[in-house]
Amino acid sequence: MQYLGDVSKNVEDFIRKSDQFQKACDSAFDQVNVKGLRTIPISHVALATVYFFKDVSTEVEDYGIKVKEPTADEVKKILLDNGFNEGDDVSRAEFETLYAAILKYAAVKCAVGFAQKYGMGMAIGFTAFLILKKAIRAVPGVGSAAKPFLGLLPAPLFGPLLGILGVYAADKGDLADVKLKLFGDKKGQFQSG
Repeated sequence: MQYLGDVSKNVEDFIRKSDQFQKACDSAFDQVNVKGLRTIPISHVALATVYFFKDVSTEVEDYGIKVKEPTADEVKKILLDNGFNEGDDVSRAEFETLYAAILKYAAVKCAVGFAQKYGMGMAIGFTAFLILKKAIRAVPGVGSAAKPFLGLLPAPLFGPLLGILGVYAADKGDLADVKLKLFGDKKGQFQSG
């Protein structure tokens, strides 16, 4: 998927161009490095996730990347995928490389969740719009009068839009915000004179 590739590229750009990634890695490493050694046990890497995302999340979002913090199990899987085993120690440089992979994972996880949520909303909106049109057509008198108008509202177009608006409204909390974003503030537009 091109979209997920773009997300990974944006994370790589952030890591390369932002000082905040380095600062967050150093801070997280230092907070879990209680013995003050050059390496930390692999078990401490998952603990550092909380500190890392606390330091970097605002900066990443300001850069235009949404992230969803991975769970401890997901971090352990990333560690295993990068060749680390239980009982290994991680140096500061390895820690930074691991957290680059963890940050990419968190961004892609968020993007996939976003796509799934809006995709599901589109499917539900399409189905709901079909059911609504069928229900209106089934009402005696109203159905025959509304049939020409309903024919102007194709379900493959308006159903997914309805679903997207529904998901957006659920995320933002109310339909008034959706109306304001779509149509602007109409107060004072028509004044009697």
